[in-house]
Amino acid sequence: MKTVEIISAEEAAKLIKSGATILVGGFGMTGNPTKLLHAIAETDVDDLTYVANNVGEPGLGGGQMLRNGQIKKAIGSFFTSNPEAVAAAQSGEIDFELLPQGALAEALRAGGAGIGGFYTPTAHGTVIADGKEIKVIGEKAYVLQEAIRGNVALIRAWQADTAGNLV
Repeated sequence: MKTVEIISAEEAAKLIKSGATILVGGFGMTGNPTKLLHAIAETDVDDLTYVANNVGEPGLGGGQMLRNGQIKKAIGSFFTSNPEAVAAAQSGEIDFELLPQGALAEALRAGGAGIGGFYTPTAHGTVIADGKEIKVIGEKAYVLQEAIRGNVALIRAWQADTAGNLV
């Protein structure tokens, strides 16, 4: 069995490269890997694509990275809890992509399973579907949602072992 070295949040943060796509766990701030995100905020890494339910809160979690200018693009389903993320998206400071919560979860699952994308009726007829392929299947319109793949996934855990198991 492969043994995984246990490292600090600061050591893990230094492994992330500029330009990476980071997949961030949690729902809002619940389960958010705040300590790890704050460690990344202390590095000079930038040009990140930040994929999560939201972009933290002002100055917390991804919100600290946003303030630092480390996030190039945010992909998620609920940005309005962080007014700084909303302002950054509206001003063009960051690119953003809004996805319905279920589509976000499925896009991440598809990426992990090696699937290129999937069709969903969710978002059809809304601005979220603008520019995306639409396919009619059995008289119902579906939107093509491409899979999301990341370079690294960040999750919150309080215990780890050298086999890579997390609690």
